[in-house]
Amino acid sequence: MSDAFNPENFKLELTVTPKDLADLLRITPQALHKFLKEHDIDTKVGNTRFHKIRPHQVRKIIEIRGLSYPNMVIDLHNVKGGVGKSTCTHALATRAAAWGAKVLMVDLDQQANLTSSFGIHGHPNQFPTILDIHKGMFKGREVQIRDAILELNDNLHLIPSNLGMANIDTIMSMDSELNVGAFFDLMFGTLRNEYDFIFFDSPPALSKLTTAAHLYSDLILMPVEPDKFSIDGLELNFETIFRLKQRFGTESETKIFINKYDARPKIDFLIASELAKTDYAENMCESAVRYASGLKAAIAEGKCVWNADKKNPALEDLNSLFLEISGLDEKWNSKAETVDETTRPTSSEAGRAEEASL
Repeated sequence: MSDAFNPENFKLELTVTPKDLADLLRITPQALHKFLKEHDIDTKVGNTRFHKIRPHQVRKIIEIRGLSYPNMVIDLHNVKGGVGKSTCTHALATRAAAWGAKVLMVDLDQQANLTSSFGIHGHPNQFPTILDIHKGMFKGREVQIRDAILELNDNLHLIPSNLGMANIDTIMSMDSELNVGAFFDLMFGTLRNEYDFIFFDSPPALSKLTTAAHLYSDLILMPVEPDKFSIDGLELNFETIFRLKQRFGTESETKIFINKYDARPKIDFLIASELAKTDYAENMCESAVRYASGLKAAIAEGKCVWNADKKNPALEDLNSLFLEISGLDEKWNSKAETVDETTRPTSSEAGRAEEASL
């Protein structure tokens, strides 16, 4: 790990509210408060009346209840650029970490937008990247995958990118012994089992690198904007994935979600409605992410989107999207013990809990 990186330079506060967790576990805020008290879990913020549940506390709660996190690799990719891929990778990965998961983000895009979204503006030879790990050398010394990991906090890690990644496909093509199907398997080895989620931020291209990411992933997640050009690229994406499944026999799932959706312009509504009628309808996520300028501003300033405007509607959508694609909502509730109806929140209790958590 490079000595130039200091996580203290990036303020990253990841938490969920008691209402968030109570809603997910389908118990009342009162039942959650009782559980926290019984297990001596202090969520109070200083001397205030507010409560926030930190990632290690969420994980402790989940483990006490006999639940677990999935082991899942998610590749965010679209051959068309400018669809908000890096912003969504940032938001989904940080939300996963807030929910107590151990998360690794891997920036595969030479533009390094995901890397810079955390205030890290690396130049070639500052931090090792996936390219350096593939070559096995960085600044004249041998490197392995762990040498490239930047620890943003205990739950959230990053393998950064920089402009040097522009050469990776050329170098991969020159390797006559390269097995693209095993590229990340060989590189990551047992590291995969140390994380609950690995998020790839893939470049807007069809290449050996994106092929390797597709083949290593459990889920290929495609953000699309409600415009004709964005949707036109879906056919090329799906055609490529279909060929890969035929050749390599992979069983990865492919999902689409609409990003930057605004119901006010009639065209957005019409295009979204048309997409729901196509052959891709069965691949569409139920969650759509509304347009919100605040996310772009936070990213531009190198801030975590979850530490920005808490009232941003896109954040609510991104949380829903994460719970949907990860299956945590279904997974945690199907395995949890049956909850008595008296512990379920009434509408008035939910309203009071929401006010208290603000």
